[in-house]
Amino acid sequence: MSNGLLDDLYLQIAPVIAGTSRTANRSPMHLAATRAFANRVIEAHYTPQPR
Repeated sequence: MSNGLLDDLYLQIAPVIAGTSRTANRSPMHLAATRAFANRVIEAHYTPQPR
């Protein structure tokens, strides 16, 4: 991601409570769309931030 080689990123997020968190590398990404499923999973579609 930090090299600009990513065109799209789809994440499916399940509602889970976890322990400690970690800080991730931050890349300029734009949330393009979201979709929620009946089983409470959320899909987040990210694209590179427009320059």
